[in-house]
Amino acid sequence: MGSLRAEKIADELKKEISLIINRETKDPRLQNLNINAVKVSDDIGIATVYYSIIGQSISKAESSLDKSIL
Repeated sequence: MGSLRAEKIADELKKEISLIINRETKDPRLQNLNINAVKVSDDIGIATVYYSIIGQSISKAESSLDKSIL
């Protein structure tokens, strides 16, 4: 079970990452990116971001997003 502080930080990270992608990124490949969740470890040392791409379904091997962006 995660701590309340870690949950609050995860929520804030999700909001900020979404805002940065939507407002400050000019890369058209990120236009359809949706941040689904962020999980932060209890010591707040590691954050894992879960995302999906809205629209056409492609396999991970076909995606250039993982290689060049993440």
